Amino acid sequence: MRILGPDLIRAFPQRIVNIHPALLPAFKGMHAIRDAYEYGARVTGVTVHFVDEEVDHGAIILQKEVEIKRRYSLEYLEKKVH
Repeated sequence: MRILGPDLIRAFPQRIVNIHPALLPAFKGMHAIRDAYEYGARVTGVTVHFVDEEVDHGAIILQKEVEIKRRYSLEYLEKKVH
């Protein structure tokens, strides 16, 4: 995972795509699945979005929900999201 520089992002506006393991704008950052799990969220998911100059931000292309059941371990949830 890398944060792209503004020059690269500006050179390819609305053409760089990111897949993030949460339903943005909730749970931004590297540990989104763990953060949702520890928060006690009932739903998490995956967001496909265009990259802009903010981290885990930008126009959303697609989102898919993943239910978090009480019996799920963090490891199981990570596999399910991925």
